[in-house]
Amino acid sequence: MSTRLFDIEKQLKRFLTSEAHSELLKETNGLSGISIIEAQVQKRWLNTDSNNNAASLAEYAAGKTNCLNIVNVCVAERNRRKGLFKDFLELLEIYDYSLYFDNCPCFYLRIDKVMNPVLDEFLPRRGFTRTKPDNETHFSYYKMVRKINTAVDEYIDQPSAAYAFT
Repeated sequence: MSTRLFDIEKQLKRFLTSEAHSELLKETNGLSGISIIEAQVQKRWLNTDSNNNAASLAEYAAGKTNCLNIVNVCVAERNRRKGLFKDFLELLEIYDYSLYFDNCPCFYLRIDKVMNPVLDEFLPRRGFTRTKPDNETHFSYYKMVRKINTAVDEYIDQPSAAYAFT
C-alpha cells in the first residue's frame, strides 16, 4: 500500500463497532481538509452460490453481517491515477474483520454496480468474482477476504488475506 489511509482506517473501526448500517468514509489531504477519496460503505449479508457465481445481498440486521458493501467511491480529480482506489481495496482486503464479526465463518467485500470499464478489468485480476443481478445494467463484484474452518477453528489461507493474520 503506497498511500496510508489513516482517516479511513479510523472511521472503518468506528463504523464496524457501531450499530449504523451505512457510513461515508473520507480521507483528506491533511493540509486543507479537502477529501481526496470518499467511499460509501454498508454492512450487509451476502448469500453466494459458487456453482453459478450468483450472489444475493440482504439488508443489515443488527449483529448479522458478513459483507462490507462498497456502494460508491469518489476520488478527487487531481488525485486520480495515483492508486488511491487500489490502496483503499488493499486496506479492506487485509483488515481483520474477526475483531468485529467473529460469528460468521466467511466475510466478503462487495463492490456494487461498477460503471468504470477500467475496474471491470482490474477487479477480476484482484480475485473478485463478477456477478450481474437480474434487472441490473452494470456488474457487481465480490470477494471472500476471510474464512474460518469451523470444524477445527483455524484460519484457512486466502490469497488476499494470507499476510493479514500472520
